[in-house]
Amino acid sequence: MDALSGRDKLRARLGVEVDDPVEEFLNQALEYERQNMPSLQGFLHRIQYDDLQIKRDMEQGGAAVRIMTVHGAKGLEAPVVFLPDTCRSPIKSANLQSPISCSAGGNIIWQPSKKLVSKAGKETGEQERALESAEHKRLLYVALTRARDRLYVTGFLPANRNLPESCWYSLIEEGIQLGGNALPDDAGWQIGDASAVGGRIALDEGEEEYDVEHSETPKAQNISAINAPLPLWVHQPAKRESISNMPLGPSDYFQQRRLSNDLLPKRSGEKSTQDITARQRGTVIHLLLEGLAGLEIAHYEITAREFLTHYPDLEAEHNQIIAEVMKLLAKPDLQMLFGPQSRAEVPIGGRVLMPGGDHQLFSGRIDRYVEMPEAILIADYKTTRHPPSADDPIDADIAVQLEIYRKLVSAAYPGKEVRCAIVWTAGPHYRLVTTEELDEAWQKLK
Repeated sequence: MDALSGRDKLRARLGVEVDDPVEEFLNQALEYERQNMPSLQGFLHRIQYDDLQIKRDMEQGGAAVRIMTVHGAKGLEAPVVFLPDTCRSPIKSANLQSPISCSAGGNIIWQPSKKLVSKAGKETGEQERALESAEHKRLLYVALTRARDRLYVTGFLPANRNLPESCWYSLIEEGIQLGGNALPDDAGWQIGDASAVGGRIALDEGEEEYDVEHSETPKAQNISAINAPLPLWVHQPAKRESISNMPLGPSDYFQQRRLSNDLLPKRSGEKSTQDITARQRGTVIHLLLEGLAGLEIAHYEITAREFLTHYPDLEAEHNQIIAEVMKLLAKPDLQMLFGPQSRAEVPIGGRVLMPGGDHQLFSGRIDRYVEMPEAILIADYKTTRHPPSADDPIDADIAVQLEIYRKLVSAAYPGKEVRCAIVWTAGPHYRLVTTEELDEAWQKLK
């Protein structure tokens, strides 16, 4: 959807108005990926069933004609409005009506033909027609009130067809009649053929308005209350809810746990700037490890330097980053992480039963995923400048993050061993995390 491809083609075919829905579509895609595990099927399902409407301000439209439905024009206004199709009957054709309907009492009624319609079916049909008529008139009110200065009510009829009594044109014509006589010319309304009336078919601004009579929506039948015992779940305590209904990244879980206990605001300044630089440096290293793994060694440095030109803020560290990445990719002990059975940035998500009893929804990406015949290996990159020594214990947050990934992968591949490892890019250092270390950190979450 960049400026040289899809967007220009859509705009050339549909006009500049396509920008709003295209921008909203892209925003929806980014929002879905932020809130959920990336899934094309899941995103399409959300788009299909999400009741999303885009409202445009017609006053900002410039010198353009906007074609809209009455539903889409709700809440909007324009100086001049045309209603081009007001001679259509609101009653559905018989072949468009469903033979299945629901009565006011909630019963399903089958009406295959007029000859077999029961009394209840007849009453239900009358109620449905009354509701359709009321909605038809409510939409007419919306259509009539969109114009600020002039409103043109037009329509067309096939040959040898009479004007339906219930169409909008008939209702408007009936509403602006006084005692069966047309309003005088100075009232602002003119009725007749466009060729005869010409430019005088308009309601002039400031003239008195005449309300169209609306029929009230039939009231639903009163349902008598029935005394019944309350269900058992009313007296039971509610289940403990997750920290958030929004999916969290495994590393975000700890941050949200700490926020509830951290009442002091975070200080900004040099520390914040250093954190931003460290995160950007980590992102760049992750991207280089993903992109260079499939290239020949001779192309590593040229490709990396070309890529780093997009990050001028890290120019002072370009050489160090390139050396760190190339050293890691060339280390013989780590070649299994970049072989044909490995994948980078593998998305994964699902619910995990936490030690506290809540089912937390997680969505994240595994830095390196290796599927071997006997097991699955999960490797997580750490880009800190000063990695711990081999004798230091694994940080609890890192161990729990790996355990979350392990549980999600184990749920997808039951019965297969899942191993976890950490790769510190500075060094580089590789460490396989034992099951005992993962379980110990997990139990400390209680």
